[in-house]
Amino acid sequence: MLDEVRKWNTLLKERFVGRILQVIVTDELDKYYVGYPVKHGPVTLIRKEPRGRRRDIVGRRVKVLVEKALSDRKLVGRIVKVGRRVAS
Repeated sequence: MLDEVRKWNTLLKERFVGRILQVIVTDELDKYYVGYPVKHGPVTLIRKEPRGRRRDIVGRRVKVLVEKALSDRKLVGRIVKVGRRVAS
């Protein structure tokens, strides 16, 4: 039963593909940044830019183009625009 629920949730996350989400970047992993949506939505892994173009975006509001539903809880996307730093 749990596997069916996960499959269904993954299918629901696919509706985000092709959309632009505003997220707040909270963490940096090896190949991705981690973003949480400003409005309700799943965690978004954001592909890092090539080494020469990388910016420090942790703590910033970022617009992300969603490219893929990775799982029932995660999306993957790329940076469209980097916005302001969020007050801490």
